[in-house]
Amino acid sequence: MTGRLESSPLHVLGAHLLAGLLWVTPAAGLDPSPAELPALSRGELSLGAYQQGLALSRRGDHLAALPCFAKALALCPYWPLPYLEIAVAHMMTDNDRERIGGYLARAIRVGKDNPRAHLLYGIHLQESNEGARAVQEFTEALSLRPSLVDARLRLAALYLEGGQQEEGIREFDAVLRQLPDNIGAHRSLSLLLERAGRLAEAEAHLLSIVRLQPGNAFHLSNLGQFYQRLGWNQKAAAAFARAERLEAKEKRKMRPLRSSRAVRH
Repeated sequence: MTGRLESSPLHVLGAHLLAGLLWVTPAAGLDPSPAELPALSRGELSLGAYQQGLALSRRGDHLAALPCFAKALALCPYWPLPYLEIAVAHMMTDNDRERIGGYLARAIRVGKDNPRAHLLYGIHLQESNEGARAVQEFTEALSLRPSLVDARLRLAALYLEGGQQEEGIREFDAVLRQLPDNIGAHRSLSLLLERAGRLAEAEAHLLSIVRLQPGNAFHLSNLGQFYQRLGWNQKAAAAFARAERLEAKEKRKMRPLRSSRAVRH
């Protein structure tokens, strides 16, 4: 679950250097001091343990990956990535909410500029019914990496739940600029626009859903209900009629075949 940027060897080495945990090659003609050599060893060992843990987690063996990430963390305690992977491993195994939250909070303390740390901590807070704090984390994740669609979708959903229409419209609109075929974002944005009285825009998003999935009677029924709420009865009747035709067609497809009669000789 680690992004390319965070898990790349160059980024890993850079993280160690910033934390002061890797020894840098001295100038030509100078030998490293004895105190510097263990630091080099710690950095290499931490990186190796982390990569071993990643290999195990990518195979789905999250339980075996845990001690690898713990070793990497013990060797380099100011490196945020092992904290993140330990939290993920717990998500995938025992789902220990206290440990997950603790490791994610520490990942943010030592890696404030890591967008994935803020995203995962935001998800944890959202699932813990701490919506206001989750909004802060998703907002911070997006400030660091605006392309994080998952953070934007979750932020938009929290605005929708909290009745913050304008903020929700803004975020769902941004999602659709990145993912124009996202059915959920079209539906949610249509609902918010209807509440705001922007009916033509709300209708346009429902029509987009129908165009994206023309064989889905459910979407046509939703469109008909929208027209019905507004008193646009002619449009409502047309949408419901199309939905009924699609449902009838689907039922005909699913009708079991009659057993063939035995041929008499």
